[in-house]
Amino acid sequence: MIDILNSIITYIIAHFLKILAAFFGYFQIVLPFYQFVIQKKLDEKDKRFRNFHKLIQDLVEAPTSGNIILDRQIAIVYELRNYPQYYELIDRLLTDLMQYWADTNKSDPYLHRIQNEILLTLGYIDYKKMWRLKRLCNSPVKRIILV
Repeated sequence: MIDILNSIITYIIAHFLKILAAFFGYFQIVLPFYQFVIQKKLDEKDKRFRNFHKLIQDLVEAPTSGNIILDRQIAIVYELRNYPQYYELIDRLLTDLMQYWADTNKSDPYLHRIQNEILLTLGYIDYKKMWRLKRLCNSPVKRIILV
């Protein structure tokens, strides 16, 4: 056992510079790649943040009358399903908007179209929340914590 340990130490001392060069070479490749991946994730998160706020702005600031504008708002409401990190906010916002539009635009004959899309999106969000909760309750990590 001691002979094996001595031979390993002798090998490391004899090839120290090669091992050191390989070690630093590894980090010269891995570290920039890691920084690139982290920066890409941050850029993607920032892009999604800006897109989400642009969608909300277009939804809220657009007048609710007119078929073309209404169709765009319906598309925006549908697109909000793709932002699960904002589901809590989307739920409150769409509920309040639906009530606001119902109170202020009672004479608009097309208002039911966006209200239906809001209800469908809210139902989808509720389904996804329940699915995540069910998945969390059945996860092995939770079972380990509870045991």
